[in-house]
Amino acid sequence: MTDWYTSGPLSPYLAGHRMASGSINLIEAVQPEADCSDPGTSDLSISYMLDPCAYSGDLGAGRFGGDGRRPNEIFVIPPHVANIIHAHGPHRVRAVAISAASIPSILEEARPNSAPFDFGWLHRSAFINQPIVDVCNRLWDEAERGDPVSRLFVDGATLMLLSMLLRLAEQPVPVHRGGLAPWQLRRATEMIAASAGSDVSLATLAAEVGLSPFHFARAFKISTGIPPHAWQRARRIDLAKALLETTELPVTEIAFEVGYESSQALARLFQRSVG
Repeated sequence: MTDWYTSGPLSPYLAGHRMASGSINLIEAVQPEADCSDPGTSDLSISYMLDPCAYSGDLGAGRFGGDGRRPNEIFVIPPHVANIIHAHGPHRVRAVAISAASIPSILEEARPNSAPFDFGWLHRSAFINQPIVDVCNRLWDEAERGDPVSRLFVDGATLMLLSMLLRLAEQPVPVHRGGLAPWQLRRATEMIAASAGSDVSLATLAAEVGLSPFHFARAFKISTGIPPHAWQRARRIDLAKALLETTELPVTEIAFEVGYESSQALARLFQRSVG
């Protein structure tokens, strides 16, 4: 990861680089709207946005996104896993890159029956955890000192970060207050998009994200502003518009393609939704 920022595609945005020990590098970058993806590095990376912005990403466990309203959202990227991160605005980010070669035995001992760098739901989306951010910020400060006391802190902080990630991974997947967690919203909207030509039942969507139909419908509306059936209808209209613009299909066939029994039914919905 250090090479990616010091001599790779993201090097123009490097604002600071500190080496906390032979196996830990700390990066700070000030980036514009940019593609921050990489093909996978030899590090376990803990990154967090000091200045929030909207983003979309995939850390190897499925696509997700964020609206940029919360500072210090954390991204945990496993070693040797290609990831996709698109920042949709200027932002400042810090990253703690821990060499994977220095820690697998610790993780294997802690979880003998699990892949050492698999932290479960932590890879499905960004998340908020202020204690982790506090430790990372303290690492940044201690790395600048570089004295024996700071090196002692670095060793302890590395173990602390790993233990915090392990404990978080053991906890149930959090549901955001009032709304869906990012991975739940992503999974539900992906299912709807993949089934634009047919209805996906509320019960099916709710079961996929581990909620009752009542709680799912309520949380979905809080997260998106509209109920699930309205979201499905909007995706059908989006698909119909794309087919009208990019194909020579007759309207009747497009209507069938997006789940309506006649061109008249599609036309009525299209006029209400699009004008």
